[in-house]
Amino acid sequence: MSGIFSKKKSHSSMIHFTFFVKHFEELFAQTKYKEAAELAADSPRGILRTPDTIAKFRNVHVQAGQNHPLLQYFATLLTKGKLNAFESLELSSLVVNQGKKNLLENWLADDKLECTEELGDLVKTVDNDLALKIYTKARTTPKVIGKIPIYSKQDAPPQHQVFINFRGEQLRQNFVSHLVEALRRNAINVFIDNQELRGEDISILLKRIEDSRIAIVVFSSRYTESRWCLREAVKIKECVEQDMLKVLPIFYKVTTTGVKQLKGEFGDHFRDREWEYRFDKPRIERWKEALAFLSGKLGLTFDEKSSESDFIESIVKEVLRLLASIPSTV
Repeated sequence: MSGIFSKKKSHSSMIHFTFFVKHFEELFAQTKYKEAAELAADSPRGILRTPDTIAKFRNVHVQAGQNHPLLQYFATLLTKGKLNAFESLELSSLVVNQGKKNLLENWLADDKLECTEELGDLVKTVDNDLALKIYTKARTTPKVIGKIPIYSKQDAPPQHQVFINFRGEQLRQNFVSHLVEALRRNAINVFIDNQELRGEDISILLKRIEDSRIAIVVFSSRYTESRWCLREAVKIKECVEQDMLKVLPIFYKVTTTGVKQLKGEFGDHFRDREWEYRFDKPRIERWKEALAFLSGKLGLTFDEKSSESDFIESIVKEVLRLLASIPSTV
């Protein structure tokens, strides 16, 4: 009996949701944008509070001097309470472009914005201190410049530069730092994003991937905690597919199967990101495709029984082999 009631309840909810969506479309078609904004803001379980709805309002053409429906929509949302991650990022982008940083400060003080790493990246382009507050609220631990000698984001990337993509401070201070030292001893230039504040100028960091010749992707159990690691992975995949870059995946205390099939702690963290971005299916698909693509490349695996020094030596040898295969004119 409980199953029957559950099915009836589910069917009833589906009808209710369908009514909201249909009514919203009708209001929009009638150019009743204010009413449509109210309906979307009050939609059950936020079914209409999605990037598609934002895009719908954004794409409305209005004459000069008229209040844009997108602004009406955001004004309505702000009266209802806190914005979700997508809404927060979109609205903040608008006010940043308009130079209205004071509005951001007010909304943050009133807890109207969902603080995320991406929001911090955006705000950091105009205010470091404000961005730091966002990173802190988002529980994205900001890092100071570490002790590993690297090329800064402003330096011109040397030829045959190696870009290291990884996640985790403990990994940085141990395995990655030892790897960097070994590569440098063999006259191999290395770049890692050592600040990890993620936002001083994202385009510069992504350009570093394009300018590199080899990307070392260190898959660890905590790799998918980082939205930025996943973003870098997408960029690395694009460059490899365009024959701009060679990639060497490192499976550090994780299995190739665990990465490919999103199993264990690696998969659990990815599902956290998947839930966080459940309304942005294209982004999730890009992440999945990048992980499947990169983990499918020939790489090296380190487990608890391995000797780290021997393993790092094998990585250096493989990097040297890859560098030797790249024409000097590239």
